[in-house]
Amino acid sequence: NETTINANYTDSYNLWYGVRAVWNFTVGAYLEQPSYTEDILVFKDPLDFKTILDDYNTIAAELSGFIQLAGFNFPYLTADDFLWHFALNGFAVASPRPVYLTELINELGCVNVSASGSTLVFERSGETNYTIEISYGEDGTMSFFTVKDVSESVIFQIISANSEWVFYLILVILAVCGAGLVAFIVITRRKPKK
Repeated sequence: NETTINANYTDSYNLWYGVRAVWNFTVGAYLEQPSYTEDILVFKDPLDFKTILDDYNTIAAELSGFIQLAGFNFPYLTADDFLWHFALNGFAVASPRPVYLTELINELGCVNVSASGSTLVFERSGETNYTIEISYGEDGTMSFFTVKDVSESVIFQIISANSEWVFYLILVILAVCGAGLVAFIVITRRKPKK
């Protein structure tokens, strides 16, 4: 019941809000409007994540009996699982990123997660153990997603297209092409006519 939740969970959070536009891959022309948009929430205080996790686990414990009768399940989340879900769903980081990530991991009490600069490092296991590194760029959103095996060999890597250097690379390429075109025109016009 919404009234009960509002009465028992009165925490409020300070955050920044943004929107990310996403275009699905296509072999044709891109549409002017994005395929969908995603909300980006950046909590100003990493302690808020701990409060959210504690509130979620309390609600999950209270509702588990009622919900299971209906065939649903609210699992208990560890700090590692909680941060893992956030990281995969558009988690953004406030500046200074290294300090923010370290405080976040310490506040949550993560066991298999560490921070290295602007990178979250998750120790995961499946058929074998592996490491996932998620790096955050200048704008605080994911810029690299890397999966490594136990011998630190890269298995899979996604490099974000919203990196800042892409814009500057395009400008440099256009400038070089423009200079080359001007040089070509000047050289072809200066040739003496026979």
